[in-house]
Amino acid sequence: NWYTAARLYRLAAEQGHALAQLQLGIAYADGRGVVRNEEAAARLYRQAAEQGSTDAQIRLAHCYMLGNGCVQDKPAAARLFGQAAEKGCALAHLALGKCYLEGDGVVADRAAALPHFHQAAEQGEVHAMYALARFYTDGMGKEEAMAAQLYTQLAAQGEAEAQYRLARFYALGKGGMSQDHATAA
Repeated sequence: NWYTAARLYRLAAEQGHALAQLQLGIAYADGRGVVRNEEAAARLYRQAAEQGSTDAQIRLAHCYMLGNGCVQDKPAAARLFGQAAEKGCALAHLALGKCYLEGDGVVADRAAALPHFHQAAEQGEVHAMYALARFYTDGMGKEEAMAAQLYTQLAAQGEAEAQYRLARFYALGKGGMSQDHATAA
């Protein structure tokens, strides 16, 4: 029962319990057991983030990035992603890589994005693997063989977009693949 859960999360959150603050924030963001309230969600994420909660740092960073429940502050979002990335969080590395790639909250720096995509991809983060593969094929890295390896890994996991891109590599003889229309089909 979400109403009971929210009531109990509130009791623990009021005593400074970081995980309860995070969970109550999520309840407010989703409207589960409480009336949906983005401002309350952001406030609770902030409280948990100040106690070092990586999940709260990421959620608060997204609030800042989009202006959900708080004033939009992309530099603060990038700092929070950075704090979570320092703890090894794959999602934070992915988000920080995107910040550097797009210049959101930081000066755009494609070279600075690359290690963050690598860190997240090494942890198996699918979106980071795609970002890294695109990085290698879209004129940013020109290392199509690396992209082919990533697409091969993703295709083996059943990722349709990767299967398509790998087929294109075979069809065009790119990424170190011999041109092979039978495999591409």
